[in-house]
Amino acid sequence: MNPTRPAQPDHAAQRASDKAPETAIGQTDGMDHVGRCGTDPLLVRGVRTLGVWTVLVIVWGYRFTLGPFIGGYCRFVPSCSQYMLDATRKYGPVRGVIKGVGRILRCHPWGGQGHDPA
Repeated sequence: MNPTRPAQPDHAAQRASDKAPETAIGQTDGMDHVGRCGTDPLLVRGVRTLGVWTVLVIVWGYRFTLGPFIGGYCRFVPSCSQYMLDATRKYGPVRGVIKGVGRILRCHPWGGQGHDPA
């Protein structure tokens, strides 16, 4: 060791102290998966997935029950139901439904037409 140079900190010990505190041998406090706001990301992902599947089932139900009778005249490509499915998968259940309902409201004789992807 050089007497003119100060001792370097032990980085391995510092990294070990940055980890979650142990409550028992090899166990952490169980809070290492909680996000900044105190929400569990797995729970949020599960709720979002449940919402997406709920919207998809409703749209698929429309397509196979009412769609053949009142659908088939969409002015846009993809169709309004396909747009709702794409927007829900891309943006999540809340924003996807808002975008899908907005698209349905634009689908009238004085509205637009043509290619309008989600």
